[in-house]
Amino acid sequence: MTDGTDFADLGDAASTRERVDRAMLPPQVREPEEEKPYVPLKRLDVAGLLKKPAPPHEWIVSGLIPAREVTAFSGDGGGGKTMIALQLAHARACQWPWLGREITPGRSLYYGAEDDRDELHWRLEQINRQIIAGPLEPGVFTLITVAGENAELAVADREFGVRTTRRFEDLEENLRDLEADLLVLEQIPII
Repeated sequence: MTDGTDFADLGDAASTRERVDRAMLPPQVREPEEEKPYVPLKRLDVAGLLKKPAPPHEWIVSGLIPAREVTAFSGDGGGGKTMIALQLAHARACQWPWLGREITPGRSLYYGAEDDRDELHWRLEQINRQIIAGPLEPGVFTLITVAGENAELAVADREFGVRTTRRFEDLEENLRDLEADLLVLEQIPII
């Protein structure tokens, strides 16, 4: 962030591009949505709704981080957000509980702009010593660090308001190739 704090966004990678493209363009340049037949409002009677069980809720971390949603860790710099996010991705790779909660196994991609390869290696070594989980399966947890490089995923644009960058497209391609269902964004510059 511009005030020197950082954050980690954790969320579903599948719809990130679509959400950025749709939400960030000013209304006057958005393409009109296809005409769809009007569907009248549907009322739901809560008493009737509660007579049957709700569909199960999907979680990355049970009761804490929902699947297919964005979750932000925020706080002062140096507060441990990066270490917690790395622990989350590592716990998923090892299929270990995280912060005492059950975790859904899956593939994780960490994209960071603050820590270089050596610092991330050191942090992960510390985490691995605590978990004592043995070797990880290749491809379940992948790091990309752009420390010291241009990490911008979107930029201000006079014509379009905000547009994604080539770096965003590269990140999106990596998500697809890795089939990652958890993306950790760390210390990403804000437009």
